[in-house]
Amino acid sequence: MNETMFFSPLRLFELEALIEKSVKKVISQQTTGHTVTADRLMTIKEAAAFIKLSPTTVYNLVMKRQIPFMKNRQRLYFSEKQLRDWIEAGRVKTGEEIRQEADQSTVR
Repeated sequence: MNETMFFSPLRLFELEALIEKSVKKVISQQTTGHTVTADRLMTIKEAAAFIKLSPTTVYNLVMKRQIPFMKNRQRLYFSEKQLRDWIEAGRVKTGEEIRQEADQSTVR
């Protein structure tokens, strides 16, 4: 029998918990039909390119706390998922959507 051994900085219970969490996540995705894309952390330059703004503008948004960010050891990080959600939160409804909502509210 050929057994492969590896060494991990995690303790056995931490490794078991990580495996259990991963399995539950996969099972949850299969039962709900949703797939979760991996989130990516970005630097200020990467985030600026992603949202098509200058790094200076992104710094200004951070100073005003108008954009989601993380800070660790005086470095700024941005989550791709959080930036995508932030952009989508600013979506403006179309005229047709506004008319449909108005029609629905008058029917009630």
